[in-house]
Amino acid sequence: MRRLCALALGLAALSPAAQADRTYAGLEIGSFDHEIAAGGGGNVVDQHDLDYAGLKVGRVSDAWRAYGTLHLPDTSNDNTVWWLTGSYDYLFAAGSPLQPFLGGHLGYYRFDSGYSDLTISSVTLGPEVGLQLRVDPFLGEIGYRIGFGLSGHDNRSGAEYDLDHADSLYVGLSITF
Repeated sequence: MRRLCALALGLAALSPAAQADRTYAGLEIGSFDHEIAAGGGGNVVDQHDLDYAGLKVGRVSDAWRAYGTLHLPDTSNDNTVWWLTGSYDYLFAAGSPLQPFLGGHLGYYRFDSGYSDLTISSVTLGPEVGLQLRVDPFLGEIGYRIGFGLSGHDNRSGAEYDLDHADSLYVGLSITF
């Protein structure tokens, strides 16, 4: 009888009815690259494989999810990057525990160079794609996000710089409530 109850509870957790709108919060870890260029051309900074951890909070349903992520910088690196994103994703395979997603984000990106006085702020916009595994109360994901710089400037000199792009490959684990 216990096994039958456990099986029934397990199937109920995976059913579409159990996947109602839920709030979730969790962590994201990943690696990202970015490229910053001077307004008149020429590459200023091109860095690869920078590690980060992120805090994530949002709302998820069967067909969509909306969330915010704050990428906390790797403090062992001389350059400091903060990236705050607000995202909205469409979830495919509604009701399934394994759901591919496709969406986009709007973000704010800040880069402080440890080697010079360069401090750049930029608004970012771009797509994201990945795969979400949802077994209540947990939500796991692996994804890729790329943000293209919409504006940029050096806060100290007022010179024009462009954040060409910043992209991240990440995995996340959250809990729904």
